[in-house]
Amino acid sequence: FLNRGIRIVFRDERPEEAKENVFHYEGGISEFVKFINKNKEVLFPEPIYISGLVGTTSVEVAMQYNDTYSENIFAFVNNIHTPDGGTHLAGFNMALTRVINDYGRKHSILKANDANLSGEDTREGLAAIVSVKLEDPQFESQTKSKLGNSEVRGIVDGLVYDRLSTFLGENPATARIILERCVGAALSAAAALKLLMGSSSGTIMFFTLVKAPTSVDLTGAIALPMPPPMPSQSGRQMPASRAPTTS
Repeated sequence: FLNRGIRIVFRDERPEEAKENVFHYEGGISEFVKFINKNKEVLFPEPIYISGLVGTTSVEVAMQYNDTYSENIFAFVNNIHTPDGGTHLAGFNMALTRVINDYGRKHSILKANDANLSGEDTREGLAAIVSVKLEDPQFESQTKSKLGNSEVRGIVDGLVYDRLSTFLGENPATARIILERCVGAALSAAAALKLLMGSSSGTIMFFTLVKAPTSVDLTGAIALPMPPPMPSQSGRQMPASRAPTTS
């Protein structure tokens, strides 16, 4: 996946009939994203692919949204998985949030009085691979779990912002799908928070978020009374917790 075009062949010639396994992904990290989304409903058919070379630093990004609520973003440095992210992942996250907000403002999908979409809003339901290759990677631990090169943040941020802005401008249908997905995530989060905070009247609200990219289903919400205060060992009344509980 991480080295586009490479073909690896494992052949066992010991038995009478030789066994062979071939690992070859011509699409590279785009096929990696398709693999991540294999059992999910994707919002557009092909992953967005971005690549570029800045000096001696190579950057590759593939991304595609699905209909789930979780993000699946995997970052790599010189083919090493960095589970704790680092500057390359920070640069990608920054660029993604800026591009989507700028496009939304430019095309009046986000109105003047609307707040900017958060990073969490723009990454909900996103499957992505961020892969960089550089000459002198500086990791923040011996396990190489996080990249520390400060210059990589700006390189990834600038390249992804430029290429993704161009892609959205040239593909308005896909751009609108992405914006509607992100706005829906923001509305769902706001509705859920409002519902939770609405329990100040002394009730606990139980609700279920359905798997829908642009809405939150609050039908069938159940309001239960708060439990009575519990007496302490000294006989004084201990206040019941008012923290809302979700199920």
